[in-house]
Amino acid sequence: MPSFSILTPTSGRLAYLQACVRSVQEQVLFGADIALEHIIVCHGGDAETRAWLEAAALPNTICLFADEALSPSAARNRALEVAAGDWILVLDDDDLYLQRTVFYFADAVARHPERRWFVADFVRVDAQLRYLPGQDVYGYQFERDTQMLQAIFAAETFAQGNVCIARSLLAEAGHYDEARAVAEDLELYALLLLAGAVPLALPMVSHLHRVHTQNTSKHIDARHHHQDLAEIYRKLEAPLRARGVELQLPQA
Repeated sequence: MPSFSILTPTSGRLAYLQACVRSVQEQVLFGADIALEHIIVCHGGDAETRAWLEAAALPNTICLFADEALSPSAARNRALEVAAGDWILVLDDDDLYLQRTVFYFADAVARHPERRWFVADFVRVDAQLRYLPGQDVYGYQFERDTQMLQAIFAAETFAQGNVCIARSLLAEAGHYDEARAVAEDLELYALLLLAGAVPLALPMVSHLHRVHTQNTSKHIDARHHHQDLAEIYRKLEAPLRARGVELQLPQA
């Protein structure tokens, strides 16, 4: 039986979180033998969200609480410490899964037992969940790890909440760098690729990515994004150069 753990950090965005939680609670599994848990890390001393979570008593949900404000990386790592699933999914508190997301990931796991990482498409919507045309991103068709690594360090591709990763692969490659507040996902994906795992791109939409004024990445412009990619490259430079991967960021 495949088992999945969905990781969701949250702080100060209860209205968004409630919709996010509902999208997990309403997953349609078609009677499949799938174990699913949702791990919510409520941090920053968010008393309102904590009170709602405790009163809601959500099934198949683990709630962790922290008074201190945590970075997304630190919050996800805390969730990973208690995750029971063999497969890890990451869903931000302002995003929503489509109803069949977990079922389709489970189907991919069953059909491709040799793969340890899957990536889906996602759709951008505004704060009112209206589709934002022309902003879809899908560039994950890579046959070799070096191809995707080069795309990452040329700022040509990224994945955001639309991944399904084997927990065993995370144990080998490493978890999130808690000191990194920007591009922490890309650093993790680079580590997975350096471990020799190339994601299988699936013909499915995993979630709605909500674009609004409170996005945690709203203040990140191209210059800051490129600076962070350069820092990640320097950190991983030896194994990247050994594979022929160069830093090729576009000019600002």
